[in-house]
Amino acid sequence: MSYTINEDGTVTRRPPKNSKWWLLLIAIVSSIFILLFVFWGSNKNEFFQKRSLNLHGSIGAYPITMNIDIIGSEVKGSYYYNKHLEKLYLSGDYNDGAINMDETTIEGKHTGHFNGWLFDDKFSGEFVNSKGKKYSFYLTE
Repeated sequence: MSYTINEDGTVTRRPPKNSKWWLLLIAIVSSIFILLFVFWGSNKNEFFQKRSLNLHGSIGAYPITMNIDIIGSEVKGSYYYNKHLEKLYLSGDYNDGAINMDETTIEGKHTGHFNGWLFDDKFSGEFVNSKGKKYSFYLTE
């Protein structure tokens, strides 16, 4: 604060010219810390951990190998049929053990969908191909 002596001898306090900027800066920094504290405290397991799985098993009678990464609620990866070795790409979501993933070719053509559950290191459920045919799948690490 600075002070001004008026003509009548009284003293007047006046705030510094840039005090509004300091207040704004303090408010922004405080808000960031509060958001980080709340976010980190409540969601750190969900949003900051990465889990990579190398799974082997089958879709129906067809042996496959699948690699997926779970980062928060997002799942990405790929798999291939052991007989053909042509990679198919996976993307989807993870929610408390439930995994839903779309299968696409390298060109981006949708070719199937996985709907299953991950428990420990086992992933099982139903696969539906692009023609609508359903298969059970079971994979383990």
